[in-house]
Amino acid sequence: MIGVDTSSFVAYLQGEEAEDVDLLRQAIRDETLIMPPFLVTELFSARNLSNEVKTVILDLPQMPMKPGF
Repeated sequence: MIGVDTSSFVAYLQGEEAEDVDLLRQAIRDETLIMPPFLVTELFSARNLSNEVKTVILDLPQMPMKPGF
């Protein structure tokens, strides 16, 4: 599994071309991406996040929260 950080995921959503975005695209294709809880929280805090993007994010595998986290 590969976790992703916020800046790389935002760059991916904005269609940027960069090495980290390429690796993210590959992880999505290979189904090896996992969304850390902090990333989902940060992305959903954006006021202009569309429902379509929210659906895409929620369809990706989520890292489970552990008690005490």
